[in-house]
Amino acid sequence: MTLVRPRTTRRSRPSLVILMALLMLVGSGPAVAAQDTGTGGGRPPLVMATVTGAEAINIRECPEITCEAISVAELGDTVEVTGEPEDGFTPVRHGGRDGYAYDLFLGREGLPVPRFVEGAPGCDRIALAFNVGQGFEPSVGILDILEREEVDATFFVMGWWAEENPELVERMVELGFEVGSHGDQAIALTNRTDAEVVADIEDAAARIRAIIGDDLGPAFTPYAAAIDDRVRSLVASTGYLPVGWQITSDDWDYDATAEAVWDNVVPNAYDGAIVELHFDGPATEESTQTALPWIIDGLGQRGYEFVTISDMMLPCGAADALEAAAEADAEAASEAASGSPTPSPAKDDRPRS
Repeated sequence: MTLVRPRTTRRSRPSLVILMALLMLVGSGPAVAAQDTGTGGGRPPLVMATVTGAEAINIRECPEITCEAISVAELGDTVEVTGEPEDGFTPVRHGGRDGYAYDLFLGREGLPVPRFVEGAPGCDRIALAFNVGQGFEPSVGILDILEREEVDATFFVMGWWAEENPELVERMVELGFEVGSHGDQAIALTNRTDAEVVADIEDAAARIRAIIGDDLGPAFTPYAAAIDDRVRSLVASTGYLPVGWQITSDDWDYDATAEAVWDNVVPNAYDGAIVELHFDGPATEESTQTALPWIIDGLGQRGYEFVTISDMMLPCGAADALEAAAEADAEAASEAASGSPTPSPAKDDRPRS
């Protein structure tokens, strides 16, 4: 029986500047690593946190993404935590000013740095995350299916693979999909030294950027899901957000089947889930590529919208609002350039890459 999915239009991805603005806004999904700053009574001790997992974040005047940014804290900057988190935003003091920073990008001494593994519930969103770099024949039909069905997805690409398949990486970007890093080589980073881990992250970035420039997004998935607190900290210290998942298709091996991929994904899906799949495993064409239309239909029947990892980080409706604002700013700039009178656009205080 063929399932008919309610049609949803895949959002065309924003321009480079707006995409990076979305990522640097970091008023995004829930902080995965809960970090308690309470003391059980009395005045709490001074708690410091370091900006991790992003090149820069906004400090806002209130705990909402629409609030004005009053300062910018860059990667490695230290802020003072002044209270308990509110809806994922933590009250902080930075540069002598009080405001709110998103907790997902704050690392506290003695605790693991945060890792993004799921989005906030209440939005009916699912993010498909394809890891790329096993080295078998790539299942390019996956790109065709996603384009035909107008479904957003994120591809985490290995550096060596990007260098050998530049046309496919370019096509991913041209079709509007998000591209993140899956490291450079097929090695377990947990078995490598600090210097080797950082070198792998930086080498991957250099290879991928040589093909698509700054269209490389600042999110990272480790090869074979090999990550621990040390590797998480190293990834975050380079400005990448470590990304994980709660649902895996388990499609990486020779015995993967379309039916098994469906069974691993659809019955276990939930609001805010990140689903891990593969693009070039030994049985991807027979398993994931075959099951993908079923997954899209099945989850669409349940009312889910497919989003990128970056969109999943944002509060419900924020990506649409930000794109609308960007389009309005662009229209205002165009009208101003043509000499037509137009109201001054709102100040865009978002940090740029």
